[in-house]
Amino acid sequence: MRLLQTRALTDLGHAFNRPNSQVVAVAASVVLLVAGFAMWAAWLTRDVDEPRLTVTFLQTSYGESIFIRTPNDNRLLIDGGGDENEVAHSLGSLLGPWDRNIDIVMLTHPDTDHVGGLTAVLGDFHVDTVIHSGIQASSDVFDKWSTAIEDHNDVVVVRPGMTLGLDHDVFLDVISGGCLEASVVCANANDASIVARLRHGEISFLLTGDIERAAELRLANSIANLRSTVFKAPHHGSATSSTSSFIEVVDPAAVVVAVGTQNRYRHPDEDVMARLKRAVGADRVFRTDLLGAVVFETNGKRLWTVYQN
Repeated sequence: MRLLQTRALTDLGHAFNRPNSQVVAVAASVVLLVAGFAMWAAWLTRDVDEPRLTVTFLQTSYGESIFIRTPNDNRLLIDGGGDENEVAHSLGSLLGPWDRNIDIVMLTHPDTDHVGGLTAVLGDFHVDTVIHSGIQASSDVFDKWSTAIEDHNDVVVVRPGMTLGLDHDVFLDVISGGCLEASVVCANANDASIVARLRHGEISFLLTGDIERAAELRLANSIANLRSTVFKAPHHGSATSSTSSFIEVVDPAAVVVAVGTQNRYRHPDEDVMARLKRAVGADRVFRTDLLGAVVFETNGKRLWTVYQN
């Protein structure tokens, strides 16, 4: 049986001392065992009635998927993993059997391990807006997705520089994505992934799709400030990505490695994991294949995380 683990990200060292620091709180937890179930009775410094942004990095068999709920319960799903029905089932568990509404579905790029579950989501849920990078792919899975969005009323192809207002003081800044700049080589769909920063107050998440070294270098050289509280390691922790220079400019307090439990590429790379752990500390690197769904909650000033163990 897996036990839910709840903790605050605490004592972040350099994060407290830099300009415009992203403050992360100290919290405590109490565990109660009731009828064989493990549940957290209290997060002693956390007001459960306080509006908060929730970012859930779902566990998938392969690929990745991120589900975001704003303080006013606006909802954004980024990518759908590779399994046809897995993410739709996970969302059903999170939302309940009668709640079938998602405001935005975003596809970062058309690889099967990101688009594979989105067609089922579009079929099972009422989705207001579909957002994608404009990149095409030659696969049956992508063809199903393309057919599914043909009749959708609101489909948006993102442009770098766009900002989506998700809620009061919750914004998604599109930093990069698609073959829309002369410097982007579209032969590499990974490097054309949508890269976006989700921000709420003093807390931010850099969401990176599957970008690789070339895109990391381009972003590091062209974007004035990539610094973010939480960094989703690009490309599932692959050796192609998470260069030392990119980690340095992001300067995160915590890292999520969204990697499938059954991925056949042996992600994440050992050297990349060592690099990430050196940057933020081993206890602040969260792997979805080992921990299950990793959930962050923030009120814009403090940040908590919940994960399975």
